[in-house]
Parts: sequence; C-alpha cells; structure tokens
Amino acid sequence: MMDDYYFKLVCLDDNNPFGCPILATQCVETLEDVHNYVIEHIEEHAFKEPKWILIAIRKDHTIHNFTK
Repeated sequence: MMDDYYFKLVCLDDNNPFGCPILATQCVETLEDVHNYVIEHIEEHAFKEPKWILIAIRKDHTIHNFTK
C-alpha cells in the first residue's frame, strides 16, 4: 500500500509575524527517507522553531520528480 505513495516534506517558520515562509521542501520515496531527511536537517532551522508538514501523494495521480 505505501508503495503507491511518495511524500512531500515541508518545513515552515510558523512564528514569523509577516507570513509563513517555507524553510525547506523535499520529495522523498519512503517514510524511512522522510525520517532520514528530518534527522539530517532538523538542526538547520532549530532556532526558528519550525513546523514540519508531511503530505502523502498517490503516485498514480501525479507526475513527480524525486530530488535527493
């Protein structure tokens, strides 16, 4: 079932009074890739108290391009 999906991971600065700027965005193939990406990048935006959003997208409904 999970093979039918890929994942878009978005990191936002939710504490900015002038908007909600995107700090990082990444498409990955598996939940393990999501975990690894967050572990590797969580400290980059720690001072901004970021919010991480995970969006599951069905592969058969989109054209996707994975960037690693």
